[in-house]
Amino acid sequence: MKKLKVAMVGAGGFGRRHASAYAANPNVEFCAVCGRTSEKTKVRAEEFHVRAYTSISEMMEKERPDLTDVVTQEKDQYKAIMEVIQSGYAKAVLTEKPLGINVKEAYEMVLEAQKRRVDFGVNFNRRFTIPYQLMKQWSGSGELGDLTYLTLKFSHDPYDPEKEEDPYRWFFNVYPHGFDMLTHMAGPVKTVSAFFTKPENHFYYKRFTINFLFRDNGVVGNLIGGGEGKWRHESEYMEIGGTKGQAVVKNVTELAVLRKHGEELEHIWKPAITEGPGLDIFEESVKNHLDKAVECLLAGERLPSQAVCALYTQVLMQAARRSHENGGAPVKIQEFVREYPYERLEELLEI
Repeated sequence: MKKLKVAMVGAGGFGRRHASAYAANPNVEFCAVCGRTSEKTKVRAEEFHVRAYTSISEMMEKERPDLTDVVTQEKDQYKAIMEVIQSGYAKAVLTEKPLGINVKEAYEMVLEAQKRRVDFGVNFNRRFTIPYQLMKQWSGSGELGDLTYLTLKFSHDPYDPEKEEDPYRWFFNVYPHGFDMLTHMAGPVKTVSAFFTKPENHFYYKRFTINFLFRDNGVVGNLIGGGEGKWRHESEYMEIGGTKGQAVVKNVTELAVLRKHGEELEHIWKPAITEGPGLDIFEESVKNHLDKAVECLLAGERLPSQAVCALYTQVLMQAARRSHENGGAPVKIQEFVREYPYERLEELLEI
């Protein structure tokens, strides 16, 4: 069977997670890693027995990979991805969230990939955990009836970006996952309204509540978050309600529950005792996504989590920011998108 040739840009800690997944996949020929510093890149390359580069263009020309995975710091992502796409040798590109530091960067990356017919994906790994896949299955199969509401509580360990440049930077770094899960389950958003606050003497907005009116069938939703939690507690809880039942996911990988109206018993999924929380099951979600990406590409299919979804989350997050800065006033997404001077933005987002 043909193997998928994979190269990586990024020799840091999160890149190592991706590299480990590729190295463990028997259907992957993991060939190279490219980093900014030769010493650090050499160490990472030797760890995985691949070739080391400090030039993206050189790596792309010499290796000509089937998939290039770009796992860099946010500030370096745009330049690295554009160089990969514009090299003329890119076939498929995968990267981490957030996509760009603003709508302009995200739009330009997605558009450039489309122009050059490069498949482009983003690692929204929550989509590839068993509980969230069950929730998607239950909501899509009609077992919940017509959707009525969604709510997602998402707290996070204390963490600050390296440099205080934008008080919303923490929010944009951490919460694309939350926006993606809500839209993944309920579809496009019509209107958002948001409120943010800061802990005392803090630069970053760490507390927020965002309300959503989804485009179809009057479905409503809420995302509430904060950066003063602890992963060991119930840091993430999502609930979907419908006319026939409810679905719940706790802590991403810990629990999935289906409750049907009129039934006294619940349907529950939990991981086996040998693969429960604390045993790297969350880390497995990254591997699950990358394995699925490899499977799709080898089958001639597109990457399973497309970058245009990350462009959409960037737009929604900017709309939430606008709402807060206007006292929580509702922001209509279609009108908000039309304010951007990007000719194909509406088309890309299918608004």
